[in-house]
Amino acid sequence: MHRIATLYGLLAIACASLVATAISAAAQGIYSDQALKRDAPRLQRAVNQIYIKGVKPKLTAREAASLANIRFSFPMPRPNDHILNFYAGELSGGPTVILPLQSLKLVEDLATAFAWLYISKRPFGPLDMYFAMLQRKSPQDIGSAGSRDILSAIGVPKNVLKNKKIDKLSLALRNEAFAFIAVHELGHLLFKHKGLQDITPAQARADEVQSDVFALDVLARSGTPPMGAIIYFQAQIFSMPHRGDHKTRAAWQNYLATASTHPLSVNRIRAMAKMISGPLAARRTTETEVWQDIGRRLQAMSTILADVELHNCITRIAEQAPVSLLRQTGKAEHAAIKRLCRVQ
Repeated sequence: MHRIATLYGLLAIACASLVATAISAAAQGIYSDQALKRDAPRLQRAVNQIYIKGVKPKLTAREAASLANIRFSFPMPRPNDHILNFYAGELSGGPTVILPLQSLKLVEDLATAFAWLYISKRPFGPLDMYFAMLQRKSPQDIGSAGSRDILSAIGVPKNVLKNKKIDKLSLALRNEAFAFIAVHELGHLLFKHKGLQDITPAQARADEVQSDVFALDVLARSGTPPMGAIIYFQAQIFSMPHRGDHKTRAAWQNYLATASTHPLSVNRIRAMAKMISGPLAARRTTETEVWQDIGRRLQAMSTILADVELHNCITRIAEQAPVSLLRQTGKAEHAAIKRLCRVQ
């Protein structure tokens, strides 16, 4: 049982699909419309610059020709929008990558939160627990309007980006995450993937893997490690259905086969880990160890994601522990694990 406490400390690295499933009401309205409109020009400019300067020059001639007419759309939140939902499709204006402003803002704040925890040598558990609490608690439990964002919830100082080390790391992580997200969605357009209503769950999962591979490959061409993408994945780990939500393995397998198009797949993570630590790392003459380390972390996470006991433990903590736990030390986290998960 002690392994639960050990594994919980590793949840800084996780992986999931780019399309979030339903999440609780606590996740709605994390940011006000006013705040999103204020930040919209900056977020749009960041995505466009990342694409024009970092992604487009690395596309092959065939890829560039196929994606010549794509455009980006940055909509404001709509009722019942998922908080982390990026997608692509053939819209009235042509092939379009849709990047909702609320989702971009949350990814940016997640990068800032991760950088602050890392530079401050703090445990990463609050990042994962925040999203688990969004899934399990009511809006009032998380905080008042305007304070349910991840920075407020875990206690990141308002002036945190004045620290040059944190500012530099958070910007790098944000740009890596934005690049992966954009290229993954471009992959759906490049490979002409059909809408979910026209294909089986199995085909949808295969399409996700194909877009994953494409995004990782393009990032490798540009020398961009996918660390920012991986901290983005961690945000979804406990905001998606997982094995612990199903009483039996058979029920989980039935869900995968009939209902799920974007599950947190252990096999998908292992495939990404193998690609990152293998052929992609081999291409990097100066950053091989970085890529191999990311691959090893993903491989370790695939084992963690298969741990039903761990998932159930985190769910109990998210349901029963106060939100103030997010601002406390690692010792408080382990105390909650012991109390709620019967760990000695």
